[in-house]
Amino acid sequence: MIRRLTVREKRIFIATLAVVILAILYNGLIGPLQEEKDFLDQEIALQQKQLTREWKVIGEAKALDAQYDVYLKRFRQSGPEEEMASSILSEIEGAAGRFGLHVTDLKPQRIKHNEHDNQFSVSLTISSELVDVLRFLYVLQQQPYFFDVEEVEFERLARRKQSTITTRLVLGKAFISL
Repeated sequence: MIRRLTVREKRIFIATLAVVILAILYNGLIGPLQEEKDFLDQEIALQQKQLTREWKVIGEAKALDAQYDVYLKRFRQSGPEEEMASSILSEIEGAAGRFGLHVTDLKPQRIKHNEHDNQFSVSLTISSELVDVLRFLYVLQQQPYFFDVEEVEFERLARRKQSTITTRLVLGKAFISL
């Protein structure tokens, strides 16, 4: 026999049923959704930190690319090898002329091809005073020339003035080949 529930028992039953339903909803739906939201919030914060770091790296890379472009313009091989060798010879002759040096022998040497660059070398002989030759070498190693002094040999001439020497040089310059 089933007896009827009193009003008080009905209220307790409804309250208990409501608590059970709320507990099931909270544990089955709201709790997991809240945990997922917390997890996603943490993931978003982590990704934002990572994105900030990557934007910083990208900014640094752009700055490095700008610096690289300056050097690339300066050292890019802009024409055929014969043109580049000719321009190197004219640069050396022009610099020697600025110092009033007498270049007796100026010969391009064989071009060395590397993976990313081409090395142009020039051998030359200069008869002048040591101070002028040293100034000339200093200028050739600076901007805008950027030559490397690969070999140097000084020889004092006994027949001529005491201050005049013969200098044999091998100068090199690298160009980026693209």
